[in-house]
Amino acid sequence: MEPSICHGSQHLFKLIQMTSSSPRKIQTIVHQTVQTNGFFAHPENLLVAMIADSRPEVRVLGWQRTKSARQAKSSKLRLFQVPDMNFKATESYDMVNWSTTEATEPPLTRSLSQKEIDVNITTAACAPQKISAFPCHSKAVERLDRVVTEAAGKVCGWKSREDYTSETSF
Repeated sequence: MEPSICHGSQHLFKLIQMTSSSPRKIQTIVHQTVQTNGFFAHPENLLVAMIADSRPEVRVLGWQRTKSARQAKSSKLRLFQVPDMNFKATESYDMVNWSTTEATEPPLTRSLSQKEIDVNITTAACAPQKISAFPCHSKAVERLDRVVTEAAGKVCGWKSREDYTSETSF
């Protein structure tokens, strides 16, 4: 329902929250998979989600962290790796430990001047419209959503659903 890149981190956080009441075995499997594939927990994606958040205080924090990341420019090659995630986070932007994770500025904000970022901090401005135009998932993910929805409608229970989705061709 919210296919913008601005919502990708929130979708990932919601997935983690939804599995928190699952059995420990299931949580372990989900956490391992999310840790490997949780690219929306990368600081750059978290910053994009923060500057587009509906809460002004989160937007200000996002713009401040974006400014800090810009000022801490590194001469090293920028590697896009998923940092160690905090699966007990209570907010989507706390999925990583900001004090130990090196944050880099999101490419989507690099075209903004320093003055624009300062104004955004002061006014708690929302992310520019052009940022929300980028999708947070691919067509393959949409096809998989369809299969999982069909499975949920045809079978009840975790094991039955797992068997059904395993048998369905993608």
